[in-house]
Amino acid sequence: MEFIALSRHTGDMRYAKTAQKIINKIEASDAPLGLYPTHFAQSSGALVRGRSTLGALGDSFYEYLLKVWLLTGKALPQYDEFFGRTAVGITRYMLQRSDTTNNVALAELQMHNSPNNIIRKQDHLACFAGGMFALGSWHGAALELEESEDFEEIGEDITETCFKTYQMTATGISPEITRFDKDVELSVDSGAKHYLLRPETVESLFVLYRVTQDRKYQEWGWEIFEAIEKHCKVKYGYSGIRDVSKLPVVHDDRMESFFLGETLKYLYLLFSEHDLIPLDKYVFNTEAHPLTIFDVREYPELMHVLTSPTG
Repeated sequence: MEFIALSRHTGDMRYAKTAQKIINKIEASDAPLGLYPTHFAQSSGALVRGRSTLGALGDSFYEYLLKVWLLTGKALPQYDEFFGRTAVGITRYMLQRSDTTNNVALAELQMHNSPNNIIRKQDHLACFAGGMFALGSWHGAALELEESEDFEEIGEDITETCFKTYQMTATGISPEITRFDKDVELSVDSGAKHYLLRPETVESLFVLYRVTQDRKYQEWGWEIFEAIEKHCKVKYGYSGIRDVSKLPVVHDDRMESFFLGETLKYLYLLFSEHDLIPLDKYVFNTEAHPLTIFDVREYPELMHVLTSPTG
């Protein structure tokens, strides 16, 4: 997204060309499940067999397939189709549902080409995916796929489970990593009980509220905000928490930059009018910076770069 925007505004096609070459290489790789590992061989660009995740190291890749399509005015079918394939892979192999708990969680896969090695953990980072599916549905992404009919519901379900990871702790704040069993019963990961002031859940709440206009997403966001105010606010700002399951809290004396740039921004927008940064005119990058949607067909040189098989 950023490299395309740079090329659009500067007229220098090196940025978009560099990014497009990478996308073309990844798309040409062998990924039968529609999912990709977190690492590639630097020398050859080949996939490195390993973990597929919507959490750390994998999240923005899936997010940007949809958002590049949106940013460029829905004029690049490559990105819409690529997003559709990965979305189907996510729903078929990562999404874990339970009729017992009514929870929906996003597992990780140990091998990118096998659905059998499931790791039942969900990073807080993965909670962006609720908003991703809802945004894709609202914009009509991957309409040629039957599965796209369920994208909004999937987004709602993921976001509700992410909110539950806040409700399940003594502080009302989600841990960095949530574990779950075969019934998708949620629990705090014993090795990742901390909270870093992360934004992904409130990001999805913001998108779901804009898409559905259901006020419950504002109510959930307000609960999260109150918990942050109660447990994270310190004399000179806000701090992360070392263990969200224990009271009183112990602060880590760190306020990550994304707390101001993303968490508070999305909370503010959650309670703002819909015409403030409307989702039909802007698309947020992974750090919550709004970029203006434009029709890439009005930029012939950029369009050529982004549709060239060689980038």
